[in-house]
Amino acid sequence: MALSGMRGLSVFISDIRNCQNKEQERLRVDKELGNVRTRFKNEKGLTPYEKKKYVWKMLYIYMLGYDVDFGHMEAVSLISAPKYPEKQVGNIGGREFAESLAPDVQKLLISSSCRPLVRKKAALCLLRLFRKNPDVVNADGWSDWMAQILDERDLGVLTSSMSLLVALVSNNHEAYWSSLPKCVRILERLARNQDVPQEYTYYGIPSPWLQVKTMRALQYFPTIEDPNTRRSLFEVQSPSF
Repeated sequence: MALSGMRGLSVFISDIRNCQNKEQERLRVDKELGNVRTRFKNEKGLTPYEKKKYVWKMLYIYMLGYDVDFGHMEAVSLISAPKYPEKQVGNIGGREFAESLAPDVQKLLISSSCRPLVRKKAALCLLRLFRKNPDVVNADGWSDWMAQILDERDLGVLTSSMSLLVALVSNNHEAYWSSLPKCVRILERLARNQDVPQEYTYYGIPSPWLQVKTMRALQYFPTIEDPNTRRSLFEVQSPSF
């Protein structure tokens, strides 16, 4: 970390290093997080330099193993700061904050109580986080959820989620076999023009963008062994050939 000129950060790190035990360290961390949270509530009065200093503190606390569940937007805002030192901190913090932010984004995506617009943006946000750091999506815990999301009836949410699936299967198709038959069913639904709103129909073609994304996801899977799934896919594709 570049500590030059940031006396508050240097003092905080010294305080942490001088703690005699874990309990003292935790109390010092809690005090600092409380101070940062209070300052961020009055964000309009903060200069980019002050934001930079507090984001460095939060990153240091995160590196110590403590949960940091706020400050993401303040860190991201530094990316557009006019001066390079502040902009650099925003970029450095991206990977670390992505790891803590991803679980909340996943919850929004799978939540049945969220509006479709929120879930659609959550899918695209998770895609962006995954591209920056694939470790934010654990295939072991996410593959079943991904398959369930593909049962979604809202085509906006489904199209965004399919973009996410394409990225996931391109990285590790073995973990997402349960999504394969769901992709075929989506193509069947579109081919039969079932429950496709007019706004998703383009020159008489039901949601061509979703069809393309779904076919793109399927290309990462090897030969389909299940005869029923293979037959359904053949029936869907036959009119195109």
